[in-house]
Amino acid sequence: MMDRPGAASLFRPLNRWERGGLIILLALFVLHSLFVGHRSLLLSRRLTDLDAFLRGAWTVRTGGNLYESADDSGFHYIYPPLLAILLTPFADPPAGADAAWRVPFAVSVFLMYAFSVVCAFWASHWLASGLEQCSPIVGRSLRE
Repeated sequence: MMDRPGAASLFRPLNRWERGGLIILLALFVLHSLFVGHRSLLLSRRLTDLDAFLRGAWTVRTGGNLYESADDSGFHYIYPPLLAILLTPFADPPAGADAAWRVPFAVSVFLMYAFSVVCAFWASHWLASGLEQCSPIVGRSLRE
């Protein structure tokens, strides 16, 4: 593991500024999570696109016309059909429809948010790794 020059510097303790930045980043993450949860679950009207996605998935599950379906706010599904097909396990029924075998909306919000966060971290890691390998400035500073 220590074959590369400067590999030990990758595992050094964080300095004061790095620790502070990490704490601020984690605090912003928690605040954003609370904000998304509030807008999705606690308001009388859901303020998220997830409602339209899951209503489209419900339309796919019941065999209706995908592009005629609308969520509780009246927004129609305008996304690719593959998204509705992939979200079918999380389909959210309209008011008054048979809600048997459905995932609660709060669970769907949590799972979709967690998936988004994992994708964002993976994309950031992928971008940073590419920059470390291709950039002479970043790569040199890590090796020193």
